[in-house]
Amino acid sequence: MLRAERVGKIYHVVPRLRPLLTGRALAADERNRVAALHDVSLEIARGEAVALIGANGAGKSSFLRILAGLSRPTTGCVERRAPLGTLLDLGAGLVDEWTGEANARSALSLQGSPAEQLVDIARFAEIGDFFAKPVRTYSTGMRLRLAYALAIGLRPEVLIADEIVAVGDETFQRRCALELQRFLDGGGTLVLATHNLYLAEKLCQRTLWLERGVVRACGSTHDVTRAYRDAMSVPRRAAKEIDAGGGARPRPGEAAVRSLTIHGDADEGPSNVVFTGSAWRIEVGGMTGASGWVDVRRIDGTLVTRVEATSPAIELPACPLRPGRYMVELCEEGHGAEEGAVHLRQELLVRGARRELGNVLLDHEWT
Repeated sequence: MLRAERVGKIYHVVPRLRPLLTGRALAADERNRVAALHDVSLEIARGEAVALIGANGAGKSSFLRILAGLSRPTTGCVERRAPLGTLLDLGAGLVDEWTGEANARSALSLQGSPAEQLVDIARFAEIGDFFAKPVRTYSTGMRLRLAYALAIGLRPEVLIADEIVAVGDETFQRRCALELQRFLDGGGTLVLATHNLYLAEKLCQRTLWLERGVVRACGSTHDVTRAYRDAMSVPRRAAKEIDAGGGARPRPGEAAVRSLTIHGDADEGPSNVVFTGSAWRIEVGGMTGASGWVDVRRIDGTLVTRVEATSPAIELPACPLRPGRYMVELCEEGHGAEEGAVHLRQELLVRGARRELGNVLLDHEWT
């Protein structure tokens, strides 16, 4: 459906006027070239969601614009076999002097879409009477709503989106996320560039990691985002408390805790991989003469739940966590240990195909 083969992109920086007049700019030509992409290849199948991650300046936006046909690659080629919709620069392409309705009719006409979709666009934008007023009278929020409604309302088979899905107020972001979910559930194809690894893990099966215009890794979102996090700076809290072996650095007066293990039902032995909805168990070895608790945190440190540790094992019949990466921490008090001292920490990997928002998945049924 969408294929990029050995794509490269070089931008030419315009030198100052004086070097141009003196001819010195020719000798410094190499310094006026910026390589944004180098030999980037990616093939996306119908119904697949792929994330692009990387630091600022990695080449994500340049690659998206080439995929969308808004920019030409310097080397390589791109093949497209489906109608595209873009969310790269909300508001770009809107004619300020036209009304929102006129902009929508023009977009529908260019795409060859039926005029009946105009009602859906107006409903999603939720800008009321402003839909019949010039775009130049819109607030920034209304422009965002209209542009997003146009991108989604045209019902493309492939949606190419930049970090732009994170703009707007909380209500707008929630609607964007829900609409993306509906788009994917309906068999749509998504290419999303984002710094939000949570969003990438929630929406995308595969991830491409770019670093200075070069592919650093490409594969399952779980594996690539894990490698990306490992390559980034370790959070201060973890750096202070964890040694290279995964356990906490001992401090004087702390009670002796020898082990913290996680058992998933899919494996015979201890495993830190648990599937959403499956039974699992946390075992605490050697905790005697003190009381404590087990914290489950998201990788960014957000506390998801805290369970009092009153026995050597905690049985959990069904994992309610959404797919992603977590940390299980054993905290203990007593024996002179400070309140909330982390003794051990183990990584927990939750896998599954669920796409709900939030931290946990509620067992439910619609009636």
